[in-house]
Amino acid sequence: MTVYVTLDSYIVERTTEKALGLRKAKQMPGLALTWVPRSVVEDGENIDIGEQDLSCAEWFAEKEGLDF
Repeated sequence: MTVYVTLDSYIVERTTEKALGLRKAKQMPGLALTWVPRSVVEDGENIDIGEQDLSCAEWFAEKEGLDF
């Protein structure tokens, strides 16, 4: 069973078929995005640009050092 955590203050800036490009809401635009596979995001196939309340698999958030 996958445990999900809500990411803290991230916004979806870019999307591809398989990944979401996130940045912290208070970061300057233009800084490198953090790419997260859609497969580790709850309901990842339905996430689009501008969304903020993302639930990510806890193991992935910890591995990548994402704030939650």
